[in-house]
Amino acid sequence: FRKMRYQREINTLLSKADILRNRLAADEWISYADFVMKAYAEGLTDHEEMNKKAEALGLFQGDTPAICTWNLQNTLSETASLSREYFEDEVIAAYAESEIIDLAQKARTDYAGDAFLPEIIYNELLVIYFQDKWEESMALCEELMINYPEYRMMWAVEDFYEETLNKLE
Repeated sequence: FRKMRYQREINTLLSKADILRNRLAADEWISYADFVMKAYAEGLTDHEEMNKKAEALGLFQGDTPAICTWNLQNTLSETASLSREYFEDEVIAAYAESEIIDLAQKARTDYAGDAFLPEIIYNELLVIYFQDKWEESMALCEELMINYPEYRMMWAVEDFYEETLNKLE
């Protein structure tokens, strides 16, 4: 029963990731506010029904594509973590972590100038750092330190950078 519960947890995360991928791939970006305005214009006033539809579309996972991407990365990170913890499944974990990196690399172009971009890059750093990829870790730390010196997690970036430099000695 425990393993079945574990698998349900992972399946829920995988389903959430699919919803977020679909939202990001949609032809038109729609925020929750846009959705509500359209629903009211179409005569839908049942808030419970409206929220169920919004949930199914992943609309509570960010009002901008950058924030939605960050939430997708966090979902993938949790998927990787639980896959390892529950089943020692390195295949799913590695795939999820690879997607986190790919999302960050794509975000640099798609969301250049977006104030939320450092959050996405930081998630990439977490994957790279914990994979002991020290050269890449150093480059990501430097990217964050140079381009986003006011980033809210800079204290952690500095700690990662210091440890990375020690590993490279």
